[in-house]
Amino acid sequence: MKSSEEVKKFYDNYQFKFRHNLRHYIVINKLLDAGLNTHSHVLEIGCGNGALTKLMVEKIKHGKITSIDISSESIAHAKNNLKKYHNITHAVSDIVNFNSSEKFNMVVLSDVLEHIPIEYHDSLFKKMYDMLNQNGVVFINIPEPKALEWIAEKEPEKLQVIDQPLHSDSLISIAYKNGFYLKDLKSYSIFKDNPDSQCLVFVKRNLKHDYKSKSQWNIIFRKYYYYLRSKLK
Repeated sequence: MKSSEEVKKFYDNYQFKFRHNLRHYIVINKLLDAGLNTHSHVLEIGCGNGALTKLMVEKIKHGKITSIDISSESIAHAKNNLKKYHNITHAVSDIVNFNSSEKFNMVVLSDVLEHIPIEYHDSLFKKMYDMLNQNGVVFINIPEPKALEWIAEKEPEKLQVIDQPLHSDSLISIAYKNGFYLKDLKSYSIFKDNPDSQCLVFVKRNLKHDYKSKSQWNIIFRKYYYYLRSKLK
C-alpha cells in the first residue's frame, strides 16, 4: 500500500489545466439531480484544482463549500482559481484525519474514491456518516470497475498512483455497515462506447421517507410513453 506521503507527492506533481470537460458537466447535472441546490452546505473530498468546485459554487448562492485535498499544491491552485468566491473554504487534509464541528448536507467524492486505499474506506464512511446531517447525501462518482480493469490492462500509463476498481457489492457493503442506504446507482458512458463511469448516491439508513401518489394523468402519460417506446424499439 502506498503511504500518504507518496500519494501527496504524486498529486503535488499531478497538476492539470483548469478547464472543464464533458465529465465535469455530466457530474454537475447528476449532483443537481441528487439534491445540490442554492442553500447546499457541501464537503468536497479531493477537490484537485477546483474545476468541479467552480461548477458547484455557481449553483450554491446561499450555501457554502468546504473543499479538501491531500495535495498542498492542488489546494494552492484551487485557492487561486476560485479566489473571487467567498463561500469556499479550502484545507489540506485527507478525509480520515479531517475534523469539522459543522454538519454538511452533501459530501461529494467525484473520481476520488478509487484513489483512496480500500483499507481506509471503512473509516471514510464512518467519518462521512458523522459529518452529515440527518437528511444528508453522499454523492460518489467513480470509474466503472470493468472499465478501470480494461484501462489497467490496455492503457496502464493513464493510471494514477492508486487506481483501484471498486465493485458495487463490496462498496455498498461497507456503506451499509456504517449506516448508509443505497438510494441510486447508475453506470453510464462518457468517453467509451461501453459504460466507463458509475454514480452512486447514499443516504442515512434511518432516514424516514415519505411517499406520495402520482397523479392519474402522470401515470396515464407514462403508460403510453413506455408503450410507444416498446413498439419503436
